[in-house]
Amino acid sequence: MTGGDRNVVLGFDAMGSATSRIDECVAIGAYSLVNNTGGRNVAVGIGAGRQVTSGTGNVFLGPDTGTSALQKPDVINSVAIGDKAFTTESNQVVIGNNSTDAFVLGGVAFSKAQLIALLALLGPN
Repeated sequence: MTGGDRNVVLGFDAMGSATSRIDECVAIGAYSLVNNTGGRNVAVGIGAGRQVTSGTGNVFLGPDTGTSALQKPDVINSVAIGDKAFTTESNQVVIGNNSTDAFVLGGVAFSKAQLIALLALLGPN
C-alpha cells in the first residue's frame, strides 16, 4: 500500500497490491483486500475480499470470503459472512455458503430445504 488515511492493516500482504491512495479500510489476515483499490472496506480473515478490485463500503468476514471467481470485483455496499461466502451484486447481504444447511433468525431455526420450499410458494420477485 502506498498511502492512505485511517487504515488498519495486519497480515502478510494485506492490501499489498494497492498502488493508489486508499482510505478507511480494515484488512486483517494474510492477503485480505490484497487487490483492492477502493476505500471504506472491512475484511477479516485470510484472503478476505481478495477478488474485490475497486469496490467500496463492503464487509467480508471469514476465511476466503470474497475469493470466489464469481465475486463481483467492483461491488459496492455489500456484506459476505462465512467461510468462502461471496457477493454477486452490489447492495447484497450473503450469510453462509452452499454448504450452509441450517439457519436461526430471531431465535427461529429453519433448514435450507424449508427456505427453498418457502421461496417456491412465494414465487418470483
